Amino acid sequence: MKSTVGSVVAISFGLAISAYASMSRLSIERESFEGGVRGPSDETARYVTVDLPYDPFRRLTESLETLEGIKLKTRGEAHITLITPPEFDVLSKHLAESEIRHAFDAVALRPAEPICVGRGHVGAAKTYYVVVKLASALKVRELLAKKFKARGGDLAQFKAAVFYPHVTLGFTDRDLHIQDGVVKDAKSCVHRFAP
Repeated sequence: MKSTVGSVVAISFGLAISAYASMSRLSIERESFEGGVRGPSDETARYVTVDLPYDPFRRLTESLETLEGIKLKTRGEAHITLITPPEFDVLSKHLAESEIRHAFDAVALRPAEPICVGRGHVGAAKTYYVVVKLASALKVRELLAKKFKARGGDLAQFKAAVFYPHVTLGFTDRDLHIQDGVVKDAKSCVHRFAP
């Protein structure tokens, strides 16, 4: 009996080491999140992002493709969505569009902390992204929610805390979103970054 238990423990330990090794082969520099600018540059767009330099995320995507043995479709750019198009539509019923767009201007969108590479899927369709912690943006969303409510908005329509900052790396078919049942948070991590 002891040898069976020992074998199971040894096998489990071996799997844990293998999983940890595969999870530590990806890396992203924290500096990849610096130099971001509020976007999009088109002032008629009905969403708000922080646009990031693409090259570090391109390299990460290439490493991920090698590790996962897949080829991903990409947009050739990197951004974190701060206000989604549906949220923008709701907020703009009680707030000026420019107020929504520029709410993030005075806030340092740092420190953005990369958590992991997450994966969401619906059937065979997969999407990969860097899960990010971005407390400064959450605070701005909370301020927008207060203004929205003060001007007659219903907070059931804009939930500031329902915010899953991430940078989409790529997808097999199309990007998957919360409307598809994909929550891009730390629970979806499949690869941790190398220390």
